[in-house]
Amino acid sequence: MKYKLTTINLFVCDIPTSRQFYIEKLGIEADEEQSTPRFVWLQTGGCALLLQAANTADAGINTAPGGVEVGFEVDDVDAIWEAWKAVGVNLLNEPHDKPFGRTFNALDPDGHLINVYKLVDR
Repeated sequence: MKYKLTTINLFVCDIPTSRQFYIEKLGIEADEEQSTPRFVWLQTGGCALLLQAANTADAGINTAPGGVEVGFEVDDVDAIWEAWKAVGVNLLNEPHDKPFGRTFNALDPDGHLINVYKLVDR
């Protein structure tokens, strides 16, 4: 299996404050086309840094401020889900389609949120 670390999602209390910190103080550029009032996509030149309002995660996941989600882009979401299921990974939902592509969520042993996805061809 090949995993490409593509996103780190920080769940934050206050989007405008966090947005200002990363953009104005640190000088990281936002991708405005990918951003919304409750979500900011920051361009880092490699792995994207995402800011998301806390407690708004998909699939009923209640993520507190300070929480982190790691995103892995893969070639076959369903195959990864089956492989992880076979070895007892804590899977939070089954693979499903979203506007951006196919995805599912899991937790690591310490409760860190993992998002596995394949983007739709654009």
